[in-house]
Amino acid sequence: MKEEELVPFYNVPVNTYYELGRAKVKLRDILKWSEGSVLKLDRLSGEYIDVFIENQIFARGEVIIVDEKFSIRLSQILTPDEIMEYNIE
Repeated sequence: MKEEELVPFYNVPVNTYYELGRAKVKLRDILKWSEGSVLKLDRLSGEYIDVFIENQIFARGEVIIVDEKFSIRLSQILTPDEIMEYNIE
């Protein structure tokens, strides 16, 4: 699809979300959570986070601070093959 064909869609809002990591947790442990509880994730500090558009992985990036707000610097735009590989995992 050519870029000019996309112009009518430029203002269509899309949902995005950003995943820091995952964890499998038992319900009994969730019931013990309180303010101040620490939730350990499966990623190490400094690893890329995943960027999703409409529930589909799109890219990976790193968390940075811009004007005192969390932001994401895109480090890798995934290829179609990488997206398929992610979906198989």
